[in-house]
Amino acid sequence: MRSNPLVDAYSNLFAYLCHLRETLYASPPQGEEVRNRIENLLAAGDQAARSSGIASTDIHQAFFALCALIDEFLMNESWPGQDIWKRNLLQTQYFQTTNAGEEFFSSLSALRPEQKWVREIFYLCLCLGFRGRYCKPGDEAVIARLKEAELSALKTPGEPVLQDRSPLFPQGYPSDDEAASLLLGRTSTFDRSQIILALLPPGLFLILFLVYTFVLKGMFDDILGPILGSGG
Repeated sequence: MRSNPLVDAYSNLFAYLCHLRETLYASPPQGEEVRNRIENLLAAGDQAARSSGIASTDIHQAFFALCALIDEFLMNESWPGQDIWKRNLLQTQYFQTTNAGEEFFSSLSALRPEQKWVREIFYLCLCLGFRGRYCKPGDEAVIARLKEAELSALKTPGEPVLQDRSPLFPQGYPSDDEAASLLLGRTSTFDRSQIILALLPPGLFLILFLVYTFVLKGMFDDILGPILGSGG
C-alpha cells in the first residue's frame, strides 16, 4: 500500500492541530506556547520532508497550505492568543502575504497531476476545515465539490476499492499524555494495515484517527442542530 512521505513528515503537526481543536476552549493555551510548538513542528516537518528527498518546490507548496490552514483556524477562534496571532500570521512570516485565503486555491489549481503528495496535503487541509475565500453562507457546497474533485484526482486508476468498513477508531482523540507522545514522534501504536477506509488515499492513514472525531462532530452539528433548535 502506497505511503505519502510528505504527509508522514507533517503528521505530528496534524496531530497537534487536531488535538488543539478539541482543547482550545476547555483548556486555552497561551499564545506563545502555541506559536513555539507550531513553529517547531513546521520546522521538524520541513526537515523530515527534505531528508526524505522530496522536491523543494513540493515542500514549499505544502508548507504554504499548512500555514494558511493554521492561520485561518487560530485567527478565527476565540482564545487568548487570537489578537496576537492576527498581527503575526505565519503566511506573512514565511511568505510575505496576507492573502492566503485566495492564494491557497490558486496554488491548488496550479498543481500538476503528478504532484499527488502535495495535493494530498491541500486535500487534508480542506478536510480539517480550511475555507479561505469560500467562507460565506452557502459556500459549503463549493468546498464539498472541491473535496470530491481532489479526492478523485488523488485516486490511482485501477486502485481496488477496499471493503472492510468496520469501526477503526475505538479510542477517539488521544489524552494529553498521548498527544504529547505524538509530538515527540513516538511510533504510532496502531497497525496501519488495519486502517482501511474505502476511497481514501493511503497517505492520510497516519492521522485519520484524529480527523475522524472532528469530522463526525461537524456532521452531528449540521444534522441535529436544526432539529434541536426547532424543538426549542
